[in-house]
Amino acid sequence: MHLNRALVVCVLLSFFDVACMENRSFQKSWLDRMLANVAQSKIVNTLNQGLAHFDRAGLDRGAQKNGVQDACEQLKELGRKAQEEVGVTQKRIVPIKQKAIPPSEAVAAIASFGFIMVNSGHLNQARYSSIRHMLYHEAIHIKYNDRVMIGIVGLFACMGALPAVKAVLNKSKGGSELLDHQVAQLLIGCTVGYVALKCVNATYGKYCEHRADIEGFYVTKCYQCVRENAEDKAKTLHFVQNILDNKTIHSSKQQNLTDEQKEKRASDLAFARNWIKGNSRYLSINEIQQIADDLKQEGRLCELHKES
Repeated sequence: MHLNRALVVCVLLSFFDVACMENRSFQKSWLDRMLANVAQSKIVNTLNQGLAHFDRAGLDRGAQKNGVQDACEQLKELGRKAQEEVGVTQKRIVPIKQKAIPPSEAVAAIASFGFIMVNSGHLNQARYSSIRHMLYHEAIHIKYNDRVMIGIVGLFACMGALPAVKAVLNKSKGGSELLDHQVAQLLIGCTVGYVALKCVNATYGKYCEHRADIEGFYVTKCYQCVRENAEDKAKTLHFVQNILDNKTIHSSKQQNLTDEQKEKRASDLAFARNWIKGNSRYLSINEIQQIADDLKQEGRLCELHKES
């Protein structure tokens, strides 16, 4: 019972920390440091390494069918360097893969257990600074074993939430009688567990994306790269807002469009909705600009921008 109470406290602290993230500086709190130490512990690293083995094996089996390819040498080197610079040990560095992901999904890259998957369509449009930060961002996910940690935090949430709900129900007469029925216990357990899992995964997932953005931008050590990312995000936001503002107009003119034009507009609208949905998990334009200003004060520039 004491363990369950401790788990509930940890979950509530995680919620509190994420809720306060946008209102505090980019300095790490004690909870940030604690979560980082747990994420990089031997047991979590070992668990991730085991899952990474099966992850890569499954990827290799379906590579041809799913259009997965090895990234070009330049991207591989950039990805390896990003992982080294954020603190991923040589043993844990993962390969860089690429595939064409539909634009409507609004995904640039994904860090899995055993690889980083880059959207090849994004590579054709993005600036060097955007690609560079993308790899540093995903490298932070690899460093902290975020895929594994989201699962662990979700499991703890289920373990802690159910006893807490049972304790509340036991204090009421109706609730106590309800818990006497096995079917009711099963339904309550499944419902509470599912809700707790979804809520905590979403919350901790947002925390991970914020952390990957913050640390990823700072480790690039280039204010111009970070500034260009802020500019690109502002342009994308403007593009998305135009799509959403004109969706009613688009709907009224659908009958005059070719099938190809209808498909393009449907894809653009899906992209806009997915981008807005995911955008809250990342730093705002102003927050990115703040990091650029910090790096500029230190005179930080990458090799490319030093030459330009």
